[in-house]
Amino acid sequence: MAELYSIDPFKLLGLTQKSTLLEAKKAYYNYALLTHPDKGGSGEQMIVITNAYNYVKKQLDFVDSKKDLSYEGLEEEFAEFCKQQTDKPPTFSYIYEETNDWIKEFNKEFTELKKANDNNPFEKGYGE
Repeated sequence: MAELYSIDPFKLLGLTQKSTLLEAKKAYYNYALLTHPDKGGSGEQMIVITNAYNYVKKQLDFVDSKKDLSYEGLEEEFAEFCKQQTDKPPTFSYIYEETNDWIKEFNKEFTELKKANDNNPFEKGYGE
């Protein structure tokens, strides 16, 4: 398991420190299509990709407050981060929702319509 911590999460996802969160989401989604067990990939590979994405996402979310660390320091921080992660790959539906922001808005509106109408808003079809 030690070799899992010797990777650079940014390089693994094809990103740099200057990448955007949107670029990270796209890279994560594309790798998930290749490595997720539901898509014929390996659960172990998906865990590594997910841990790398979660670390990169955390780093990109706190760009302004990020401290300058050496490569070794970043490696140690990533190893600690990985230890805190679960050993179970996320569901592909979670990955889809995480990487496609529009689905959150769609689900929110769907739920509001369902509550307001007290039934299925698509009962008459998607056109409504």
